[in-house]
Amino acid sequence: MLPRSRLSERITVFIVLMALITVSGAAADAAADFSDDFWFGIATAPAHQEDQLDDVWQKFAREGHVRAWKDVPRAEERLRAWSEPETDIRLAAETGVQVYRMGVDWGRLVPDCSLDTTEPDSCRIQNEAALKHYEEILGLVRRYGMKVMLTLFHHSFPKWGTWPEEAVAAAAKQRERDKGDLSDRLNAGSGTGLMWQHPNAAQLFVTFGLDVVRRLGHLVDFWVIFNEPVIFTALSHCMGMWPPGPAVTSVPVQVNCLTNPATGSLKAQLNMVAAHRQMYVLIRQAEQERGWPAAPVGVA
Repeated sequence: MLPRSRLSERITVFIVLMALITVSGAAADAAADFSDDFWFGIATAPAHQEDQLDDVWQKFAREGHVRAWKDVPRAEERLRAWSEPETDIRLAAETGVQVYRMGVDWGRLVPDCSLDTTEPDSCRIQNEAALKHYEEILGLVRRYGMKVMLTLFHHSFPKWGTWPEEAVAAAAKQRERDKGDLSDRLNAGSGTGLMWQHPNAAQLFVTFGLDVVRRLGHLVDFWVIFNEPVIFTALSHCMGMWPPGPAVTSVPVQVNCLTNPATGSLKAQLNMVAAHRQMYVLIRQAEQERGWPAAPVGVA
């Protein structure tokens, strides 16, 4: 008899294969009913599917904050889209997908940086081997006849900007323990780490993003700068439900974080807006300089 974990894994694989077969047939039938300018797509993200990725989500899961981590055999492998990218790409193409959305992981490409750096150029892409591999994956998508939609930020801030310094973390925990005056807790703001609240975050992201555009832009048909920024900032900065934590249980602190433009979610979103605007201009400049066609640029 198979061990329970192996049996569970085989049942999962069987269910996934049956679902793909069903979806493939349905997509083929549906495609016949749509005009040529209607495209079927699929969306992925590094944190969803890349193995060999020591990111914030893996740390968060190992600390016990992701329930599914305990139930899935070899969860750290995710879908092995880094070591075996062709599997997912081939299945997507066979299903009838015409636009393949994927992302590049900021922390994989820039593993060593600091939000407090005074030299943004020191946080340009550092992992050239990883960038080359992303280029190969994008080329593989195109060889399978699909268009590439590339996301620059999909719910995963690099580890170096996610976990606050000890003093910041201690202050956050103290706010949660604080039973004092209500006004103090209302002014407490986010209890989770700086990330997009930091004044340098936008510039560091643009520094990374411009490198990606210059190196991979010739393979990209559509750009997504940010995926669901409002969801990310609320669940990460204000609730602590996503990395880095800790969970924010005080309702006044949550409300303040969601509504006060001087801190928390709104402050983070304003920095993301600034980064988006800069990236749009830089993408258009790179296209003109290199003679590339203008690719649509947006947010998901």
